[in-house]
Amino acid sequence: MVPTPPRRSLLAGVAAGAAALAGCAALPFSDRCSAGYTLDVTRLTDGEMIDVVVDEPPEPHADTASDLLDAAVDGDAAMYTTYREPPLEDVSLVVHGGAYYRVERSIARTRERTARMIEIEFDRAATPAPDATVVPLSDFPEADREAFRATYPAEKLAAAGHPESFSTGGPHVYPDGADSQLVGSGELYVRYDNHTYRVSAGETRAVEEHTYRYTVREVAADRDGFLAFVRERFVVPLDDLPEAEAAVFDRATEETVSECEPLSEGFADLVHHLRSIPEERRTGYREWLVARNGRTYRVDLMEFVA
Repeated sequence: MVPTPPRRSLLAGVAAGAAALAGCAALPFSDRCSAGYTLDVTRLTDGEMIDVVVDEPPEPHADTASDLLDAAVDGDAAMYTTYREPPLEDVSLVVHGGAYYRVERSIARTRERTARMIEIEFDRAATPAPDATVVPLSDFPEADREAFRATYPAEKLAAAGHPESFSTGGPHVYPDGADSQLVGSGELYVRYDNHTYRVSAGETRAVEEHTYRYTVREVAADRDGFLAFVRERFVVPLDDLPEAEAAVFDRATEETVSECEPLSEGFADLVHHLRSIPEERRTGYREWLVARNGRTYRVDLMEFVA
C-alpha cells in the first residue's frame, strides 16, 4: 500500500473528478479538446519535500491523534473507537515528538449502533416566523449540544468564511437514555455564534462503529534522518530521460503543460514512464517526487475527459 496522506490523494482525486465533469472548459484549448493530460512540475526545498510526505491530522483530530501517537509510541498499540472518520489514516507518515513514524491501522472489532440524522440549515435571507422560538445552543441538553457541534462544519466555515446559505447533516449516536430537546421536536431554530440555524434530529439509521488498533514504527529519529528516508523511499531519479520526454518535463518546470489526445510522442512516453513507477513510491494520486539535474521536484499528472 502507498504510505500517502489521504488528504492529498483526495484533493487530487477531486481535481481529477472535477476536470472529468467539466471536460476541458477550464483549458485554453477547450473548443478542440475532449481528452488529455495536464502536467505540473514544482521544484521543492527539503522542507517542502517533507511537507509533501508527512500527514497532518485535520485540526479537529489533532489532540486525539497526538494522544494516540503517545500511547502507540509508549506501548504496543493504541485503541480508538468511533463511527466517524478516524483521526489517523492507515499507512501514513507522521512526525511526533521530533521523530518520524509510519502509522498502521487495523479494525479490532465492529458493532452496529443506531444514529439520528442531524440536519443543520442556514439561510441569511430567511428569518424565523414572528411566533417561532429561537433557542440558544447553550440552553439545550448536553447530548443535543454535542450532536450540533459534531455536525456543524466549523473547520470549513473557519477556512472559507460563513456563506449566505448552506445545508449539512450526518448521523449522530446519542448516548443511551440521554435527555434531548431536538429528538421528536421536528425543526427547531438554534442560535449559535451570532447566527440562527434550523436544526432537526430526524430519522434513525444504522451505523457501524469501529474500534481501531494503531501501531507505529519509527522510520527516522530526526529531520535529517527522515530526509534520507524520503530520498531513498520516494525520490525517483529522472536524469536519464530520453530527449523527447526530457523536453516535456523541463518545459513543465517552467509552466503547466497540457495536451489533448492523441498526445505527442514525448508526452505520451513521459506519462507511461511516470505510471510505470512502482505504486509504493507514489506520494499521492498520480503524484511523485523525482530528482533531475540535482534538483528535487513534485510531479502532478491529471487526466481529463469531456
